[in-house]
Amino acid sequence: DVCSSDLTPLGYLALGAWAGFGFMAGELPKSFLKRQLDVAPGQPPTSRVGAAVAFAVDRLDSIVGMLAAISIATPTPWKTWALVLVIGPGIHLAFSVLLYRVGVKERPA
Repeated sequence: DVCSSDLTPLGYLALGAWAGFGFMAGELPKSFLKRQLDVAPGQPPTSRVGAAVAFAVDRLDSIVGMLAAISIATPTPWKTWALVLVIGPGIHLAFSVLLYRVGVKERPA
Protein backbone atom coordinates (compact mmCIF):
# COMPACT_ATOMS: atom_id res chain seq x y z
CA ASP A 1 0.00 0.00 0.00
CA VAL A 2 1.07 3.52 -0.75
CA CYS A 3 -0.03 6.38 1.46
CA SER A 4 -1.35 9.21 -0.71
CA SER A 5 0.80 11.73 1.18
CA ASP A 6 3.90 9.86 -0.02
CA LEU A 7 3.03 10.19 -3.71
CA THR A 8 5.08 12.17 -6.18
CA PRO A 9 3.41 13.97 -9.09
CA LEU A 10 4.12 10.90 -11.23
CA GLY A 11 2.59 8.74 -8.48
CA TYR A 12 -0.56 10.85 -8.52
CA LEU A 13 -0.66 10.48 -12.31
CA ALA A 14 -0.40 6.70 -11.96
CA LEU A 15 -3.06 6.65 -9.21
CA GLY A 16 -5.37 8.75 -11.39
CA ALA A 17 -4.86 6.41 -14.34
CA TRP A 18 -5.52 3.41 -12.06
CA ALA A 19 -8.68 5.12 -10.75
CA GLY A 20 -9.80 5.71 -14.35
CA PHE A 21 -9.19 2.05 -15.14
CA GLY A 22 -11.28 1.06 -12.12
CA PHE A 23 -14.03 3.48 -13.17
CA MET A 24 -14.25 1.94 -16.63
CA ALA A 25 -13.87 -1.66 -15.39
CA GLY A 26 -16.74 -1.07 -12.96
CA GLU A 27 -19.10 -0.68 -15.91
CA LEU A 28 -18.21 -4.02 -17.52
CA PRO A 29 -20.47 -6.34 -15.47
CA LYS A 30 -23.57 -4.22 -16.18
CA SER A 31 -22.69 -3.98 -19.87
CA PHE A 32 -22.21 -7.75 -20.05
CA LEU A 33 -25.55 -8.35 -18.35
CA LYS A 34 -27.33 -5.92 -20.68
CA ARG A 35 -25.91 -7.75 -23.73
CA GLN A 36 -27.12 -11.07 -22.28
CA LEU A 37 -30.61 -9.54 -21.92
CA ASP A 38 -30.53 -8.20 -25.51
CA VAL A 39 -30.55 -4.55 -24.45
CA ALA A 40 -29.16 -2.38 -27.24
CA PRO A 41 -25.87 -0.59 -26.51
CA GLY A 42 -26.46 2.83 -24.97
CA GLN A 43 -30.13 2.11 -24.36
CA PRO A 44 -31.99 1.37 -21.12
CA PRO A 45 -33.98 -1.84 -20.63
CA THR A 46 -37.53 -1.60 -21.98
CA SER A 47 -39.29 -2.56 -18.73
CA ARG A 48 -39.92 0.15 -16.14
CA VAL A 49 -38.30 -1.85 -13.35
CA GLY A 50 -35.33 -2.77 -15.53
CA ALA A 51 -34.85 0.85 -16.56
CA ALA A 52 -35.00 2.04 -12.94
CA VAL A 53 -32.51 -0.60 -11.79
CA ALA A 54 -30.18 0.16 -14.72
CA PHE A 55 -30.36 3.90 -13.91
CA ALA A 56 -29.36 3.30 -10.28
CA VAL A 57 -26.65 0.78 -11.13
CA ASP A 58 -25.29 3.08 -13.84
CA ARG A 59 -24.71 5.80 -11.22
CA LEU A 60 -22.91 3.46 -8.82
CA ASP A 61 -21.06 0.75 -10.77
CA SER A 62 -18.24 2.92 -12.10
CA ILE A 63 -17.88 4.73 -8.77
CA VAL A 64 -17.52 1.43 -6.89
CA GLY A 65 -14.99 0.25 -9.49
CA MET A 66 -12.94 3.42 -9.04
CA LEU A 67 -13.06 3.23 -5.25
CA ALA A 68 -12.06 -0.44 -5.32
CA ALA A 69 -9.09 0.33 -7.57
CA ILE A 70 -7.92 3.17 -5.35
CA SER A 71 -8.39 1.01 -2.24
CA ILE A 72 -6.10 -1.61 -3.76
CA ALA A 73 -3.37 0.99 -4.26
CA THR A 74 -3.67 3.12 -1.13
CA PRO A 75 -5.53 3.01 2.19
CA THR A 76 -8.98 4.49 1.63
CA PRO A 77 -11.04 5.32 4.72
CA TRP A 78 -14.67 4.18 4.87
CA LYS A 79 -15.68 7.84 5.20
CA THR A 80 -14.16 8.48 1.78
CA TRP A 81 -16.20 5.60 0.37
CA ALA A 82 -19.36 6.97 2.01
CA LEU A 83 -18.79 10.54 0.82
CA VAL A 84 -17.99 9.53 -2.76
CA LEU A 85 -20.96 7.12 -2.90
CA VAL A 86 -23.29 9.90 -1.71
CA ILE A 87 -21.94 12.78 -3.83
CA GLY A 88 -20.61 10.85 -6.83
CA PRO A 89 -23.93 9.78 -8.39
CA GLY A 90 -25.13 13.40 -8.49
CA ILE A 91 -21.93 14.52 -10.17
CA HIS A 92 -22.20 11.63 -12.62
CA LEU A 93 -25.78 12.57 -13.49
CA ALA A 94 -24.95 16.27 -13.84
CA PHE A 95 -22.06 15.47 -16.19
CA SER A 96 -24.30 13.18 -18.26
CA VAL A 97 -26.88 15.95 -18.58
CA LEU A 98 -24.17 18.42 -19.58
CA LEU A 99 -22.89 16.05 -22.29
CA TYR A 100 -26.46 15.65 -23.54
CA ARG A 101 -27.01 19.42 -23.67
CA VAL A 102 -23.84 20.02 -25.69
CA GLY A 103 -24.82 17.23 -28.09
CA VAL A 104 -22.28 14.57 -27.14
CA LYS A 105 -24.86 12.11 -25.76
CA GLU A 106 -28.18 11.07 -27.28
CA ARG A 107 -30.03 11.02 -23.96
CA PRO A 108 -29.41 12.80 -20.66
CA ALA A 109 -29.12 9.78 -18.39
